Amino acid sequence: MFMMSSKTFKSLLLCLFGLYRTEALLSSTWHKDRYWFSSSKMANSNSEVDDPYDPCFSGGCISNLSVHIGYLDRSLRKSSGTGLFDWINQRSEDATVTTAALLDENQRFGVLSHGTQPDPIFNYGNKASLELFGYKIEDLCRTASRLSTVPELMKDRENLIKDIETCGYGYIDDAVRVKSDGELFVIDRILVWTLFDKTDKRIGLAAVYDKENARTYVAQT
Repeated sequence: MFMMSSKTFKSLLLCLFGLYRTEALLSSTWHKDRYWFSSSKMANSNSEVDDPYDPCFSGGCISNLSVHIGYLDRSLRKSSGTGLFDWINQRSEDATVTTAALLDENQRFGVLSHGTQPDPIFNYGNKASLELFGYKIEDLCRTASRLSTVPELMKDRENLIKDIETCGYGYIDDAVRVKSDGELFVIDRILVWTLFDKTDKRIGLAAVYDKENARTYVAQT
């Protein structure tokens, strides 16, 4: 039988305790406030030099809410002349959506975005979108955007997206969408636009819509 000295035994205990603390630390920084962060990004979360997309994931949620919402707002203003905040407040009775945090928690106007992968994956959804589509943020950010649509129920979808990318923005009317549980619903009108970072590099597509204009899908007979 192998005999272990008390000194060796204490060293082993200290090693195991160190591993436990390291694992606990990693777990605590893995998920915070609905978004994936690393400790270094949290320390610099207010700096626009941070890349708002986590490179450790093929998709992955945004890592800097204020920067990402800023890109959404500026990209839409650049292409259409009206920023995201203005678009929402023009359609809201109280016109109080003025910050990234308020937009993120808004329960009426849904906002979504995805990246530029060959099969684009969602990287952001605000509260209205998460509630309507039935996702948690971590599940949404593992989902290809095509899985939220029903291409066969949308006429000329591919050409429509190409036109939006060419013009910078455009509307999709009577858009049939799919909830996480497979239920179909329709959004009367969705504004879609190309998303750029501060260097004008194309980083994806974004969408906004009024959740009050969503309805249950009824198959035509």
